[in-house]
Amino acid sequence: WTSRARPSFLYVCYILLLFAIPIGILHAFSPTASNSIAEGFKLWLIAIPSDVIDLMKIVMLGYIGGRSFEKIRGVAK
Repeated sequence: WTSRARPSFLYVCYILLLFAIPIGILHAFSPTASNSIAEGFKLWLIAIPSDVIDLMKIVMLGYIGGRSFEKIRGVAK
């Protein structure tokens, strides 16, 4: 899992971006339905505790900083 954590996180981001395409098409035919879906997703994201989001930021910054340090020193392949 640890070797695939970063790619897995990016795959989730890709899925969310790709999901925007059918929602955009739906908006052309039914703005009310697409707005309801967007509002529901927004409420779902707001329900995530801010402590979890802060922890994710710290972890990602630490990981990125550590990898950058390794690359500068030539440790990483």
